[in-house]
Amino acid sequence: MRPKDRLVDRIRDGRRLLMSISGVDFGYDLTAWHNHLKETREGGYTWNRTIVLPKIMKDALASEEWQQAVAELGTH
Repeated sequence: MRPKDRLVDRIRDGRRLLMSISGVDFGYDLTAWHNHLKETREGGYTWNRTIVLPKIMKDALASEEWQQAVAELGTH
């Protein structure tokens, strides 16, 4: 299995987990997920409510590997 395939699987599985915890679906939109979870605290989400988007998520969004994986998965 190629490293990208593993990232695609992890992203897909993460979305499924978030959907099962929250009952909502923001696709692969990290900002939307963060905004929802920081307010609801569903699943034990602990990022501070004042943080616009954590650096780790900004780094993922800027990563070519992340962008390719999400493009492969599609929007939903």
